[in-house]
Amino acid sequence: MLGTTIDDSLLWRVQIDKNEKHYRTKIKMLKRMFILGSTVMSKFYFATIIPSVTYNIAVWGNNNVILKKLEILHVRAAKKIFQLPDHLSDDDVLKAAGWMSIEYLYKRRLLCLMHKIFYRNIDSELSNMFYILNSNSTPQRRDNQVKIANQFRSTNQNTFVVRASKIWNAMPNELTGISKFDIFRSKLKDFKTKINKFSFTYNSYNIRDEYVFI
Repeated sequence: MLGTTIDDSLLWRVQIDKNEKHYRTKIKMLKRMFILGSTVMSKFYFATIIPSVTYNIAVWGNNNVILKKLEILHVRAAKKIFQLPDHLSDDDVLKAAGWMSIEYLYKRRLLCLMHKIFYRNIDSELSNMFYILNSNSTPQRRDNQVKIANQFRSTNQNTFVVRASKIWNAMPNELTGISKFDIFRSKLKDFKTKINKFSFTYNSYNIRDEYVFI
């Protein structure tokens, strides 16, 4: 949480306003880099600008309305770097640039954190928020599933623990069963479509089963 501004309501408005101002400044800086070409500029953007803008996004990325502000700036950056016409839709701009959305980066970060939690490669306090389920304990349960520990349950479906467990449990075993983090992170690109299509407000799993707390 170092460097993240927390407000009383946990809506993260102050944090994201700060990120948005920082983002706008960085995008303006891109104008001075056109001589380098779109390929170099794109690599620079993802190596330096995106990491600073999305820092701790797993925590504050649950505010969908404010997250869309960053999405707009993300698309604007793609248009500037690749000199794309204004009439293109946001999806077409990102497709032409070969970029994934900010929302995808948020989901990807959740999955990476959940992998470390599931395989106990992270701070114990985070790991203690979840229970790893035994696939043999419940009929027809898939492998590599988690449930939220009772003391961390909430009626707010936008909390980190709910969203993180939800997207992790929605992924196929061939992804969540990879124990080596570097291999898992590399493999995520093969599941881009599934990750993009995943919705935190709806999925095909039984809601009551998915949110049973221990």
